[in-house]
Amino acid sequence: GFEVSEAESCEGTLRALRDSLPDLAIVDFTLPDGDALSLLPRMREVAPDLGVVLLTGHGSVNLAVRAIRSGAACG
Repeated sequence: GFEVSEAESCEGTLRALRDSLPDLAIVDFTLPDGDALSLLPRMREVAPDLGVVLLTGHGSVNLAVRAIRSGAACG
């Protein structure tokens, strides 16, 4: 019962946000044209209240702190 859209890059994600504002975005940390830390503030400009889940296979406390400072929510 969910409608799913995909994007394969930071720029593709921003285009998808502008075209069809989703309820939630699930974003891999590493993308071909950047990473989630550089993408998050840009996503917030387009969709300030969007829920974002960041995924990574190489997490650390330092990365979590940097993500929160870039606009990720903790919870």
